[in-house]
Amino acid sequence: MQTVGVEPAWVEQLRDVVAIGSGAFGRWVRSLIKEEAGNFEHPRALRRRATVQEVREAVEALRGQSWGEFSALRGDWGKALFLWAVRKYCGLTLRETGEAAGDMSPRAVDIAISRLRKRAESDAALRSKQTKINDQLKGEEWIVEH
Repeated sequence: MQTVGVEPAWVEQLRDVVAIGSGAFGRWVRSLIKEEAGNFEHPRALRRRATVQEVREAVEALRGQSWGEFSALRGDWGKALFLWAVRKYCGLTLRETGEAAGDMSPRAVDIAISRLRKRAESDAALRSKQTKINDQLKGEEWIVEH
């Protein structure tokens, strides 16, 4: 595929657009973003975002159970890991993350993520699970601090 000069304003609009096409087309669109990222006020906004479904599938694979089997369990690390990964890779707000998890309040999402982070400081097994999710969802992170 041929690379052409693209107006930065046009490329900046791509962050909210779904590109439908072959894998080669998707790679070409991402290459445009990488080439032009220096021209934007907020270049991090153009980085790849994982979908909630991709995150859910990654956590289900790691957990060895479907979302429905573990999401309702109180204190389960799978749901907290899902919330953490959605915030990190999807760029959703606390409210949107709670909706993706099944109508959790933004405060409950924040508390669950905070507890996961604190627990991961002393739990090597949990840190390993976070690393595995990172490896599965690779690509550029959409990091949201709260």
